[in-house]
Amino acid sequence: MINKADCFCVRTDREICDARFLAYNLAAPSSYERFSGSVRGITRPRIGLRDLAAFKIDLPPLAEQRRIVAKLDALFARLARVRAELDRGVALYAQLRSQVFDSAISGQLVRTSAGLSWSEAEKRSIEERRLTYLAARRGSRLRLDLESTVGFMGGERAGWLSCRLADVISLRVGHAFKSSQFSSLGIRLLRGANVAPERVDWTDTVRLPSEDAEDYAEFVLAEGDIVIAMDRPVISSGLKIAQISAVDAGSLLVQRVANPRPSSFIENDYLALILKSCLFKDQIEDHATGSDLPHISGNDILTTPCPLPPLELQRKIVEAAKGALSHLDRLEAEAAPARALLDRLEAAILTKAFKGELVAQDPNDEPAGVLLERIKAARAQDLQLQPKRGRRATAPKIPREKTAMTKAEDDKLRARPSSR
Repeated sequence: MINKADCFCVRTDREICDARFLAYNLAAPSSYERFSGSVRGITRPRIGLRDLAAFKIDLPPLAEQRRIVAKLDALFARLARVRAELDRGVALYAQLRSQVFDSAISGQLVRTSAGLSWSEAEKRSIEERRLTYLAARRGSRLRLDLESTVGFMGGERAGWLSCRLADVISLRVGHAFKSSQFSSLGIRLLRGANVAPERVDWTDTVRLPSEDAEDYAEFVLAEGDIVIAMDRPVISSGLKIAQISAVDAGSLLVQRVANPRPSSFIENDYLALILKSCLFKDQIEDHATGSDLPHISGNDILTTPCPLPPLELQRKIVEAAKGALSHLDRLEAEAAPARALLDRLEAAILTKAFKGELVAQDPNDEPAGVLLERIKAARAQDLQLQPKRGRRATAPKIPREKTAMTKAEDDKLRARPSSR
């Protein structure tokens, strides 16, 4: 929220300065550099009204000002269209990435080999894991059926198993560290605020002293581990799911952050595809509770549907998905410099405009200095021609002692005979 006291309303004399010209001038890099020397304050940087009043600009003729504004409007409109196209590309990349995840777990990225399937022993082992989970979690939404084919996402794949994540993973949830344990130095604590879509964000970092971290070895995160924010798991930019990189490794898992851990029946990277797909997103949207702070439980994660191909096919799917995603990453990386170039191009155009190099100068234009002197002279003449306003005449004040009558004088006046 902007405080009204922090805003200035600048009005220009339209006979001398075009308001749009002044606005563009104040946005130019040269103006920013000159204003930066007048900025005061650290937590709330600001400039004063006197700084703004003392700001000097080079003022070209009014006609040239308007030509500059028209040229800048046209150029910036073209840049805005390019920026809109680049932003549309960003949204398209996100949509394509989502399609890769969904296509991967539905078996559309690779051909299913007829000879690949789960053995009867593996099926029994997975079923035993499900029964163990159900015994520990009474009232779970986990289905009891274990089919040989899967019908997720509009298609069946022979040899795939229809599972829930509880059948093939375990779930580790972080420790409830106390804020009194936090330190500015030591081992980083990975909280929900640090989990962003497909990356870990350490902008807001808290730490645990290294000597205390030894007591929490069971919560140490390793490279490749998947982490899920259980509070507000979905934001505008996507699902708050990330994989731990080499840089993030060694941090400690904090309460309300989950780490799904694969068993021998599922590849870790295939598990990541499941969690980034529409299956998990739909699961969250169906089961998240709370309006101000939506959150999910460990049971919500474990009961997520999991189309499970044989391990060899999982590896092929992961390889195909990584190839498609790396291609999208290259396209997105190529677009990023274009967006940065637009910012530099806008600054360069403004710099050129206020150096007098953007539009042609017309020798017939009346110089701003001459115009200013002429307007000053005309206004001074108008002031001289205006009649001077005199002060309104007021009745002289009569001293109180001269107006006051004594009672005797009043009676004598009343007793005087009339002249009639």
